[in-house]
Amino acid sequence: MKTAAAGGANPLGMVFWFTILAICALAAQLAIVGKLKGLDFKLLRFCVPWGISSVIFPNLLFFYAAKEIQASIIALGIALVPTLTLTGAILLKREKLTLRRCTGICLGAVGVMMILLPKITLPKTDDRFFSLAAFAGAACYAEHRSAFRAAVESFTAGSQRK
Repeated sequence: MKTAAAGGANPLGMVFWFTILAICALAAQLAIVGKLKGLDFKLLRFCVPWGISSVIFPNLLFFYAAKEIQASIIALGIALVPTLTLTGAILLKREKLTLRRCTGICLGAVGVMMILLPKITLPKTDDRFFSLAAFAGAACYAEHRSAFRAAVESFTAGSQRK
């Protein structure tokens, strides 16, 4: 990602081709197991927003950030996904908040702030903006993982009522 971005590749183009590749891979998998026939407008109306929030937004944010900041900061953003997923699951009451989990989340937040706040790590003010963009990409991934199960349950419950 960093090499392509530093080489001058357009982030929109990279996300477009990444999304096309993901669509082809998923369509091939559905065709192999024989479930491609069950794809209808209602299912697409459900899946497209999830695809946008879990593929397009985070990758755009990561690719734009990769052009401007160090690869280590991007890696930190990607490493935040499990922590943000756990935080989202706790907020959605899918996981129980324990002292150990709370301590881990707080220590992770302190660690991220130790990297973002000093002027030595991010000398330019613009770097903070792009670092936050990378972390927003991680938040999109975490949001998808935290809320997707509830959305699937509500979608399948709505399908079974009819």
